[in-house]
Amino acid sequence: MNARASLHERLDRWQADVTSICGRFDTGVADAERFHGAIAARRLDALDIADIELGWARVMKRRPQLTDAQHDCYFLIQQIEGEAAMAQEGSEAHLLPNDCTIIDSRRASEFRYGSSMRQRSVHMPHALVRELTGLPELACGRRIDGSRGLGALFSATLSQFSAMGDTLSADERRVGLESLFHLLTRLLADGGGGSLAGVNPP
Repeated sequence: MNARASLHERLDRWQADVTSICGRFDTGVADAERFHGAIAARRLDALDIADIELGWARVMKRRPQLTDAQHDCYFLIQQIEGEAAMAQEGSEAHLLPNDCTIIDSRRASEFRYGSSMRQRSVHMPHALVRELTGLPELACGRRIDGSRGLGALFSATLSQFSAMGDTLSADERRVGLESLFHLLTRLLADGGGGSLAGVNPP
C-alpha cells in the first residue's frame, strides 16, 4: 500500500508539472518501483526551455487533448543522457545523446522511456518558427543525428545557446537564435526527407 501511494504521489506530481509546462499529456508507468519524473522550465526571450528527467514511462498526447492552445508550439527535443523513442504521425525518432527531433504540440504523439534519461525541450512558438525559417511547417518525429555533420553542429549550438543565453545581451541572444534557426532551416529545408547529412527520414 505504501509503495502504491508513493507511486501515486510521484505520478501526480509529474503529471501536474508536465501539464503546466508542456500542456496536457497522459503518462503510463512501465515499472512502478523505478518510475521517476521531474521537469523544470526557464524563460529565454520568446522560448521556454524545459529540462526533463524521466524513466520507465510512456507519455502520450491523444486527439481529445489537442485543443490546448496555451502550449501552441513546436517542441525541439535534444537528448542529453540515455535513450528515448519519440513518435508522431507515423514517424519515430530513436534518440541517443546529442540527437534531436521536433514534435508539434498540435498533433498526437507518443514518447517511450525504457530507462532513466535526460532531455532538453525548447518550446518554439509556431509564429516564431515561420518568421525565422520561412517554412510553413517543420518535419516532425524524425531523428537529427547529433554525432556527425550539420546535425552535430546544430546540437552543439543548441547546447551552447541554452547554457549561455542568460548571460548574453538581448542583441546577442537574437543573433544566437537566428543562427540556431538558420542551421535548423538548412537541416529541414527539404521537408526532412534526409537529403542533408544528419537527418534520418522515417
